[in-house]
Order: sequence, then structure tokens, then C-alpha cells
Amino acid sequence: GNGYFKGTIPTTIGMLTELRFFDLSGTELSGSIPPEIGHCTSLQIFNIDNSKLEGSLPTELGTIEALQNLEAQNNQHSGTIPTELAKLTNLKYVNLSGQLSRLGLSGTMPLGICEIETLNQFSVTCGTSLADSCPNTCCTCISTR
Repeated sequence: GNGYFKGTIPTTIGMLTELRFFDLSGTELSGSIPPEIGHCTSLQIFNIDNSKLEGSLPTELGTIEALQNLEAQNNQHSGTIPTELAKLTNLKYVNLSGQLSRLGLSGTMPLGICEIETLNQFSVTCGTSLADSCPNTCCTCISTR
């Protein structure tokens, strides 16, 4: 990404059912991830690192069975991690560390997330309830200081 993209992710993204790679990291994207992302059933890589996205992560992310990488570090997400992510049997890498909002991500890790056989790494911010609730068998905590 290079900052050229500004604005929000349109709800029409859900029409891209064959979309496999979405990488708009390092852009000026704002707003929230629309729930229509769940219609992108072929999506394997979803990278929105270092953008200005906020709000909660939509539960619909957990319906994208093809999803392998979810990279959303250094945004302004808040709320809890959707429990539906634990159903994604192809998930390999998740990085939700460095949420810059005042609230950040909270709660506990979705039950069963570490039982996903393909999962290599799930990164969250150190010193948070998420980091405290995630077994180090699959979680890595990243210091944001």
C-alpha cells in the first residue's frame, strides 16, 4: 500500500465472490469492514494492516472458509474477536496487534481458535485481556511500545 486509496471499503465488495487477495495495507482507508465481506467466499488473504479502519470485526469474516491470512494490525478496531473465526479450518496467520483506538480489541480469544490445525500464528497486543486469554501454543503477543 502507498496511501493512494482513501475512503471506505464499499458494501459492493460482497459482489466479488471470486476475489482471492485483498491487500490495501498502508492506505488511508477509513470506516469499518462491511459485513458484505462474508460474500467473498474465495478470499484467502485479507490484509488491511496500517490503515485507519475502525469499529468491530464483522462476524461474517468467520464465514469465509477459504480465508488463510487475516492481517489487520495497527488499525483502530474495537470490540471482541468474532467467535466464528474458530470455525475457519484453513486459517494460517492472524495479526490483530497494535489497535490504536482508545478501546482496542477486548474480551477473550474465541474458544477453539488454537485447535485449528493449520494455524501457525495468532498475534495480539501484549498486556490485554486477549493476550492473557490465549494459550502460547498458538498466540504471540506483540508489544506496541
